Amino acid sequence: MSEKKAAGQFKESESGLRDVSFDEGVPAGSWKHRLHYVPLAILLAGACAATGVGTWYKATHPAPQPAPAPAAQASSFARTTPQSLPEVCAPTPRADVGPWTPGVAGTAGYLPTDAAQASFEQSMTGVTTYVEGRDGYLFLSDVFNANFSQALGRVRPTSEQVSAWDRYMSGIETAASEQGATALFVPAPATWDVYSDKLPQWADPLMGTTSLDLMRSALPTHAWVDVRESLREAREGSEAPLYSTVNPHWSPYAAHVAWNQTLSCLAAVNPQLEGLPSLTPSGTTGVDAPNEYEALGAPAQTGPWAIPTYEQDPGNVHLLQLETRDDLADTAARLAEVTGAPEVSLASPVDFQNKPALTYNPNGRGTALIVRDSQGNNLGPDVAATFEYTIQVGHGLDSEQPTDVAALIAAYKPSVVIVEFTQRYLALTPAAGK
Repeated sequence: MSEKKAAGQFKESESGLRDVSFDEGVPAGSWKHRLHYVPLAILLAGACAATGVGTWYKATHPAPQPAPAPAAQASSFARTTPQSLPEVCAPTPRADVGPWTPGVAGTAGYLPTDAAQASFEQSMTGVTTYVEGRDGYLFLSDVFNANFSQALGRVRPTSEQVSAWDRYMSGIETAASEQGATALFVPAPATWDVYSDKLPQWADPLMGTTSLDLMRSALPTHAWVDVRESLREAREGSEAPLYSTVNPHWSPYAAHVAWNQTLSCLAAVNPQLEGLPSLTPSGTTGVDAPNEYEALGAPAQTGPWAIPTYEQDPGNVHLLQLETRDDLADTAARLAEVTGAPEVSLASPVDFQNKPALTYNPNGRGTALIVRDSQGNNLGPDVAATFEYTIQVGHGLDSEQPTDVAALIAAYKPSVVIVEFTQRYLALTPAAGK
């Protein structure tokens, strides 16, 4: 192992994640740049002995804290307003039930909240960075955006978070509408919401309605695309797992399934977007996913996930990778530059290295602004195949200054705006920005 790989290369992302990558000997821009997407909230403390990095981390990140016990307050997630988009975009959210729901806990066979809390605390004793589930599945712990508590519905959106998400989504929707663009919000589902049966057995009596259903019920008029049911159905017909045991991201094939539903939603809400080009894989196969839990102390085991396969070459697109969001400011120059940028294959995902990028595909249609995080890597081939131009940039939802999406909409005048974010980020409170 080289010094480079042994030490790792820590990259501060603009997408809301901080990643460690091991990319020696692989050409920049190659899809084989396999990024370890795991946030460094605990990784740095346990795996980085370098004093300089440790000092930087302590100065810029608060010490990880366990998710708080659920507050005893009246439920505000009753579905009183119909959702604004058709069912093809987002099936009706699940009702607010379970041991963490005020007024429901302790009835209808659900545990009382205090009993559920005691069981949770006992079962999580000794857990640090990940939780072991059934059949080898691993899940990020509460250190990462209260991930495991979200898996159970134990952590519920606060009124402040609901208001912040309302403000964030409304701002983007208004900016898109002013430019005649269609905006959609696509949470990338967590493993635990598609493979809930792989959570540990002790969690079964603790499970309630999770954050995406609650947030959708609280904000029904926004343009949600909820792909969980499509992924659960695709799981039954896939030879390989849509989510790996050792990686918290969706697989390339899961991302493809999600994109197909997103295309159906676009056509339903805007007939002018019907019939957009898309990839047509001939099947799927399984390959080993990058083990992102090993760096968190988990065993060095393998875990496959599903990738699309093609009988015919799906072709190439031009990819222009940039360094910072500031590089997107010169709109005309970037759109001209991308048409002559190097080509990459649509057959496999490209590692965007958490940096802004543009793609150009003469066989695509329209322009799309893709606001994304690391889940967007596996989604990349699908969006690049659909649109003539894509402008892709990290959302920065976990920063004090999220990406100014409205400014990018005004500058690039896309026909479509897609905001993709990993599901556990619903525990964040998006900043208002400046």
